[in-house]
Amino acid sequence: MSYQETINESRQKAGAPERRIQRNVSAFLHNVIELVELQAKLLSVDIRDSTNSLKLPVILFAVGFCLFLGMIPVLLGGIGFILYQQLEWSLGASLISVAVIATLISGVLCYTGFKLSASGLGLLRRSQQELKENVAWIKSALVETDSVGLSPGEAAKRRYSRF
Repeated sequence: MSYQETINESRQKAGAPERRIQRNVSAFLHNVIELVELQAKLLSVDIRDSTNSLKLPVILFAVGFCLFLGMIPVLLGGIGFILYQQLEWSLGASLISVAVIATLISGVLCYTGFKLSASGLGLLRRSQQELKENVAWIKSALVETDSVGLSPGEAAKRRYSRF
């Protein structure tokens, strides 16, 4: 029957946009999943790099802080008494002068450790920048009606092939 053939042809033609939409949505979701995987890999690399670069600053900070705490009762008191006896300062002046000098030394160590740790944490900016680019790509892919072009995974693999 000729009318059935016409209906079947129109059904096939009407189904074509649905399949195209399904393919586009499927490709988009695949790209989003790939983006999430790549973002997680980049974050793990950044965390590894950050922890490696934070070892020395944490050690410096801990040593400086322990030195500050440990030297107050023993070393500083002893130096204060030496100043008191040798220079004939008052006991209070000799103890305070020694405490100020020790505080300055430990402050320099702690400040150095803090500055080095702040620069080590800057490595996470790479993950943050990549996340911004991925979100921008997702937004642009949602706006476009045609194909999404180069997938973010392919673009990221080209940029970060060393990972």
